[in-house]
Amino acid sequence: MKNIKIKLGLVCAVAVLGYSCSKKIDEAYANPNADVRVPVESLLPQIISAMAANYAGHGTMNDIRYIGAYVQNWQYYATQSVYDRMGYTNSANDVGQSTWRMHYYDIGQNNVKMIEWATEEKKWDYVGVGKAIFAWSWLTLTDYYGDVIMKEAFNTSLVTFKYDTQPEVYEYVKQLCFEALDNLNKTGDNVSAGNLAKGDAYMYGGDVNKWKKFVYGVLARYYNHQSNKASYKPDSVIYYCNLSINDNADNAMVKFAASAISATNNFFGPLRGNLGGASSVSPTAIRQGAYAANLMKGANSAFPGVFDPRAWYMLRGNSNGTIVGVEPNKGQSVLDPNDRPENFWGVPQKGTATANPPYSDNANNTSPSTDANARFIFRNSSPFPIMTASEIKFMKAEAAFRKGDKSTAYAD
Repeated sequence: MKNIKIKLGLVCAVAVLGYSCSKKIDEAYANPNADVRVPVESLLPQIISAMAANYAGHGTMNDIRYIGAYVQNWQYYATQSVYDRMGYTNSANDVGQSTWRMHYYDIGQNNVKMIEWATEEKKWDYVGVGKAIFAWSWLTLTDYYGDVIMKEAFNTSLVTFKYDTQPEVYEYVKQLCFEALDNLNKTGDNVSAGNLAKGDAYMYGGDVNKWKKFVYGVLARYYNHQSNKASYKPDSVIYYCNLSINDNADNAMVKFAASAISATNNFFGPLRGNLGGASSVSPTAIRQGAYAANLMKGANSAFPGVFDPRAWYMLRGNSNGTIVGVEPNKGQSVLDPNDRPENFWGVPQKGTATANPPYSDNANNTSPSTDANARFIFRNSSPFPIMTASEIKFMKAEAAFRKGDKSTAYAD
């Protein structure tokens, strides 16, 4: 009996020592694959940043370089743009994937954990913001790619995933919107505008009411994007537009610190240089598209002679002092040298006739040392719009027009 007790005592001692040793090893060498609990306040800034473009340059702003060419907001400077001719399918570059990465990776598990931990900590405002962002990113994702992985998306036990249909994703977006509003309407517990502002420094500064308007804007998009369906409900579009962003002060804009560190600056600004490139076939050397330029200066059949007053703010001029755009896959070399538009950073600037190439050629794709001549969303510190009052009013006007309420449509 005594022998058995001694053996049991040794086993217990070894077990205790082993546990203590294991604990010290775990503390010294944390498992990189294990969950690490961090403050939810520290997660939200990166999640918001990812809605525009993250530190590595992935996000909607990266894909906009290609979507913008597809819808002809802008075109490539080169006459032999691979993207214009073939959609970049013969390139090793994974063009058009940044929105996918943004949703599943940059926002993804970070947002899942923020919502989970904020729920445990009863920080309902953070839960609401997280669900609002997911509603936006799911809608953005499925609008871009169609059928996507939804139900199994964040199941870490799987190595293969089933795709879900776009209508299923749309219904999940609607569900997330109402869940977001439920949480954003909560008070008490650990809800705090001051604490939310710590994580929300680069969007709404902790203003829950503005986040609610953002959610209503997602719902307006949800209903408006179904305008070609028999189930289209223009009254629902109008209803949620009225509750959403109706003043520029409430615009959802991702802000940038614009420090000396490149990644803290606007993705389209000259410091990061993502719209430049000296190569004659560079896919990133961009000029305004003829389609967009003609729409804004009134050189079109839809609104002939109607000059948009925003044109000189959003677009660039040329040596002739006019606004001209580039056509798809033609580049600007087919234009008269004096009609060729400046790049979006205003390079080369007027008066630099000795530049190489000269100003009249406007072929300089290098980034300037400052953004002094840049405008609109092309400055280093320019906030990037995620949702604006202009969009909301346009959706409301479109819904009213489709409904047959022309007076409301024209008023908005």
